[in-house]
Amino acid sequence: MADLPPAPVSPSPGVKLDYQPISGWAIAGFVLGALIAVMVLGSFLFSIFAGEPLILPGWTMVIGFAGIVVCFIANREIQYSEGTRTGAGLASWGMWLSGATVLGFFAFTIATDQALYQQANAFLVEKETEQKTVPDSGFFPRLLESAKDPVEANRTFLLTLPTNSRGGNPQSEKDMNDRYNIGGKKGEPGRLSEFRSNWLVRLLLATAGNEADDNTVTFEPISRVSCKYDSSKRQYEVTRIYRITTPEVVLKASVQVNSDESPEPGVRRRWIVAMPQIQELDHQVTPLGENLKVFRVEVHKQVVKWAKTHTTRPIPLKDLTDYEKLFPEPFLREHVQTRLKESGPIDMTIMPIGQLTVSPWKIVDGKLQMAYPVRVPIAERVGPSITQMMLEGQVIVESATPLDPRVSGVDSPTWNVIAIKWVGYQGGRKLT
Repeated sequence: MADLPPAPVSPSPGVKLDYQPISGWAIAGFVLGALIAVMVLGSFLFSIFAGEPLILPGWTMVIGFAGIVVCFIANREIQYSEGTRTGAGLASWGMWLSGATVLGFFAFTIATDQALYQQANAFLVEKETEQKTVPDSGFFPRLLESAKDPVEANRTFLLTLPTNSRGGNPQSEKDMNDRYNIGGKKGEPGRLSEFRSNWLVRLLLATAGNEADDNTVTFEPISRVSCKYDSSKRQYEVTRIYRITTPEVVLKASVQVNSDESPEPGVRRRWIVAMPQIQELDHQVTPLGENLKVFRVEVHKQVVKWAKTHTTRPIPLKDLTDYEKLFPEPFLREHVQTRLKESGPIDMTIMPIGQLTVSPWKIVDGKLQMAYPVRVPIAERVGPSITQMMLEGQVIVESATPLDPRVSGVDSPTWNVIAIKWVGYQGGRKLT
């Protein structure tokens, strides 16, 4: 029988082998740790010199986590190798590089997101105390004040534009319309009219002009949706869900604001409301809102019926318009008043009831007065050309008998159209 080969002899404790190979796991872990550290540090330095935020794709952090796992495996292998493997120091360095880099990057990202969410929220809900011609914040409170102040409405609109486009004079309705309210060739509304017709703007303006027992409107951020950086536009895009509580409706809306980053160092970040991205997610109508909803349907029918029998100018209604405030420029004010008094056909557009969430209302001598939005085009001559001006107004309808919408179970009254009030205009569409 052949002799068996001798059994391998394990090194005795305390006996140092001449060569101990370095663990491949330790080498790999150190390389991964060094790689993620170099990537983050390099990106950080680039962001400083390029003026860009530190943004890394999510997969880069996988390298850091992989480094931690590989270094852990390396330490276990070396610990149980009975002295046949080395590289514990290398694995420790890899572990520290990966761990510190990943933790530091996540801490930086979380802190940045937190700061951006706070800045965006402050821009929406906190109105600065310093009086400025063009404001930098306070979109929601300024919008509520706009119900009684057309100048504040123009200031609020400017917050929806980039900083370098806010050169319009909010105290001049003509300047605002000339700059921001030029309609399209096919009758498309200008940017200022689009802003005024936005569902959230109409809701808040109408609510602020109502006479509920408690006309308070609150804005509560309830959840965060996203905070991302668009490198092509060089802007942060912050989206958050707000609960907006009014006397008539409680709704949830997704609101996006975009940053306006200045290329000059030391200039603070400004923000822009992304109006097209504002979306209603859910709403609940209050008992007051339910009552008014029924009355608005009746008022809409009455306005449509009245318009069918009144198709010519001058409009046979009491005019409640404050022309000096709406048209500060004398020549424009005189032109509009002259055109409205002239005889001629009138093409009144009445907002469909399905597009109306709320509208202004008040109680006068016990009777309910409700305003319903309408638009009327009139021609405006500027030199040899004629442009079309679109007046935006409200037909005032009053109940024939006392009516309080805050009381449920009240029978529907008879309605009378009693007045009209012009609240804005869009101009600039060339006809000839």
